Amino acid sequence: MFRWLKRTFWRRLAGKASPPTPREIAAEADTFSEGFRKLGVQHFGYREFLYLGAGHNDTRSRGYGLNGTPPKRLWPHIYELAILADEIRDRLNAPIKLLSIYRSERYNAAIGGASLSQHKEGKAMDCTSPQKPASELHRVALGARRDGLFQGGIGYYPKSNFVHIDIRGRDADW
Repeated sequence: MFRWLKRTFWRRLAGKASPPTPREIAAEADTFSEGFRKLGVQHFGYREFLYLGAGHNDTRSRGYGLNGTPPKRLWPHIYELAILADEIRDRLNAPIKLLSIYRSERYNAAIGGASLSQHKEGKAMDCTSPQKPASELHRVALGARRDGLFQGGIGYYPKSNFVHIDIRGRDADW
């Protein structure tokens, strides 16, 4: 995964002596949006990665009002996800809608998330495409992982029409 990130940053920041890593960008940024702009992500805005989840805003949800913005220590993970989502979006050739990124401990528990959820570390995204079936998004994510773009989990949820992608550092499928 890190070779791919390095290569991506070299392409996007050509001409700089040493491309910054997501960790370096996060360390230098005063705000999440400031760091996000330095990533060179083409298809997403920073607010999409700060979406608090449907349950956070739904008064009928057990998770209502329980999520929050990710702490700065997790920004590098979310920046890595943003770069990966941008590449997957290119490969899919269709928009991707982000459904869940960061989840606080309380919010994750309230909505029935896994106790070891990668969302709690800012290392996971649940996503769908308004123009392509989840099966196609799943196929593209598998191809991206096979091509060495990341190591992580891929979960396919056909009944709910979304795909979970995470950067846990080892491959897992469900």
